[in-house]
Parts: sequence; structure tokens; C-alpha cells
Amino acid sequence: MALSIAMGPKSLIQLGMSVTDITTLISLGRTAGNWMTCQSGDNEFLRTIEVDENVIPFRRGLVDLDGFNKRWRQSCRLLINGHAQKIDGNYLAKTLENFSRFTAFMVSLITVLDAFLSSASVRQVMEDILKELLRATEMGEDLIQAEFPNRLEAWRSAGAMRGMTTYVRNHRLNLVKGGHILSSYPSKDEEHDITELLTWLLLGTDHELINPSSDVAGVAFCLSYVAFDLLDVGDFLPRNQSGRSQCVVIYDRSYPIRRQPRMTGEGLSQKIQERET
Repeated sequence: MALSIAMGPKSLIQLGMSVTDITTLISLGRTAGNWMTCQSGDNEFLRTIEVDENVIPFRRGLVDLDGFNKRWRQSCRLLINGHAQKIDGNYLAKTLENFSRFTAFMVSLITVLDAFLSSASVRQVMEDILKELLRATEMGEDLIQAEFPNRLEAWRSAGAMRGMTTYVRNHRLNLVKGGHILSSYPSKDEEHDITELLTWLLLGTDHELINPSSDVAGVAFCLSYVAFDLLDVGDFLPRNQSGRSQCVVIYDRSYPIRRQPRMTGEGLSQKIQERET
């Protein structure tokens, strides 16, 4: 296996990692998935199921891929010789591998979903999204099922290593503290709404999506900050996009809802308003 994955061994040694650490990373990447096999593993995954990334009908212009790659290779967090270390600088920016559009999307999605949903729910939502994206044959679906756990952990690991996980969790925490979203997990119905949001975002053509859930609005808001520059969330926390948004999530509090923070004279509280649809 070629060792020019994400970071070559020589680069890792220069960053202070031992040969044993590097060998372990490569072994784990093959068996369980990690940041080191994120991009190369995705390339092999798509080849295996015979899907050309270029024919996946992603919404056009959704992400500035060059800007995304430049932004998320400025620093990384690694466990080196038993100690967590943050590494940054021009050397790292030149060393980390660029993500393809498919990989950038998958890493961004799981990074945000991990901040909002339980592990089981993240797995289900990501599996549903993959099926929508790839539209594989029956044999291809079996291969997706077989490779899915490995890919999931690779995307999760890549997001954590590049600092995306910490960034998103801090944003969500600020939304909770500000009373804009609730601290608990969304309901099953809202998990379905989140799947619908992601399908619309990646594959849709409509300009707007209307939803009454603060959790859906929160997911969209975090996605807009981590990767999807042209996504905006109306009536939530204005991004002041000046008309640049090609897709907008409308947070509509007038809909019959299951739960959302309640507005008070002093601002948003953490109380839950519940009504049956």
C-alpha cells in the first residue's frame, strides 16, 4: 500500500511521530478507518461500487472546494508519543492531502451530525444519505453496507484531526447557551427532517426549505459555517449573505411543531413548547 496517504510517513516522522505510531495508524486505517485513509479509502470505496464521483448529481456551487481545503488544513490535532498536540504552520498546509468534493461533504456532514444526534442516529442518517447519493445496484448496496462502518470512522477521524469537530461543537454549545436550540437529542420525526434537509441540500434544486424545528435550523446553521458557504438559515441567526445564498432554510415558528425554544420578553428560554401536529 502506497504510503502517500493524507500525510506520508516521512512527514509524520518530521512532526515527531515514531515509526511504531505510523505503522499502527496505517494498520488501523485498513481495518477500522481513520483520518490517514480518509481520502484514499473513499477513492477505493467508490471504485469498488463502480460509482464515478463526477456523476453524483450534487447541487452545483454548494462549496468552494479550494477554500474548504485551504481552511481545514491549517492545523491538526494528533496524539504523538502519548501526548495530544496541536500542529499548525505552512509545513502542515503543504503536507495534508486535499479532499475531493465527496469526501469534503461526508466529513462535514458527520462532523455536524455527531454534535446533534446519538451515534445510532448518525449512522442511520448517513446510511440513508449515502443510498440517495450513490444509487448503487443491488450488489453495490451490499458493498456499501460492508464498507460503511470503515468509511464512517474515517470521516469522523478526519473531522476530529483537522479541528472541525471542536469547531462545530463550540458553535452548537453557543446556540444552546443562547437559547436558540435545545440541549437534548431531536425526536425521531426531527431526525427524518434532518435527513430531508441533507438530501435537499446536496441533491435538491429548490431554493428554499421550510421547517419548524430549531434542531433542523441548528444543523443547517452549523453546516453553513463548517463548509456550505451558500447555505443560509432565515429567521434564525442572520448570516448577512447579501443575496449570495443559493439555498435557504426557513425556520418557521408559525408551523404546528413538536418542540422548539419558547420566545419570552427577555429572549429565548430553554423551555420546551410541545404541540401535536
